[in-house]
Amino acid sequence: MGESVNRKGMVLTGIERILIMAPNWIGDAVLALPAVASVAKGFPGARIDVLARGEVADIFLGQDAVSAIRRVDRSDLRGIGLLRTASALRDEKYQAAVLFPNSFRSALLAWLARIPVRIGYGRDIRGLFLSKAVPPGPKGRRVHQSEYYLDLPRAIGISAEMSIPVLRLSEDEVDRARSFISEHGAEHGAKHGLNASNLVGLAPGAAYGAAKKWGSDRFAEAAARLAGEFGAGVVVFGAEREREDGEAIRRRLPAALNLAGRTTVREFMALVSLCRVLLTNDSGAMHAAVATGVPVVAVFGPTDPGETAPLGEGHAVVREPVECSPCFRRECPTDHRCMTRIAVERVVEAAERVLAKERQKEAAEVRG
Repeated sequence: MGESVNRKGMVLTGIERILIMAPNWIGDAVLALPAVASVAKGFPGARIDVLARGEVADIFLGQDAVSAIRRVDRSDLRGIGLLRTASALRDEKYQAAVLFPNSFRSALLAWLARIPVRIGYGRDIRGLFLSKAVPPGPKGRRVHQSEYYLDLPRAIGISAEMSIPVLRLSEDEVDRARSFISEHGAEHGAKHGLNASNLVGLAPGAAYGAAKKWGSDRFAEAAARLAGEFGAGVVVFGAEREREDGEAIRRRLPAALNLAGRTTVREFMALVSLCRVLLTNDSGAMHAAVATGVPVVAVFGPTDPGETAPLGEGHAVVREPVECSPCFRRECPTDHRCMTRIAVERVVEAAERVLAKERQKEAAEVRG
């Protein structure tokens, strides 16, 4: 029970309790799901718990590979809180930990918890607290973030294949989302034109920084054109800090429903799963939408699609090849040309192509 077919020189047989430390961002947590599943396959029968901060923990609900979720906040990972958390983990007698965050604190926590096998990337001094410090690869190596996470189980001999992350939603969650849209449409009448089977979603925010934002006015114009063409309702998603982005869109497009800051992560997942397409920046919302089966049109500027593009087929990435991109800056020090040069027409045309493919796919499924 709980044995791994390891061939990397580590004694990993008999491991029955594993702790996975989740990434700290929603998008990264989604991209880590295939690696979590690979750990479970590598240790069949083992109990796998996930330690995750805040709403990131909701990403792991319903995942077959996960036995339990240990939800923590920032105070649990600092000062005396870190010591208390380490003590609680020590009581669980975990035999191995897989650390997806690259922070010093995550490695220190696993060490303080006296977990014998501690696997993570050996960046900087944190490698001293790991029993298996995985080399991060040569500087400048271009690899998708999901592959980056898969390389951790691979480093201990687990066969880990790339797959499309899948977020698990209950029927009740989806039904509540449909009811919300229906009730809102009935309340506001034809003005909002909301129909749960004909929605265009917008995710104009980006937690990383303003440099990743295409602009609320452009999102509003693109959505207005698609809504007019397809008779669709428009729903804006985002965190509380992005509510003003949603209001800016609603001022340009009064029929839009601004849900930024008004949903939990689970509610967002259920609502976005109803959309025909999501127009988005490179963001956690983008990856979550993909993992619910929704095609996305993603606008990339300062970041590299080779590292964080939406996984799978049926999506579109729109970017402007400028000499300074990707720069990975949070704020643009010049004229934000990587974003401002992307015309609304390009995003609309990309969405039209994505929707045309979806219609072809649906027609093929009906035929046979």
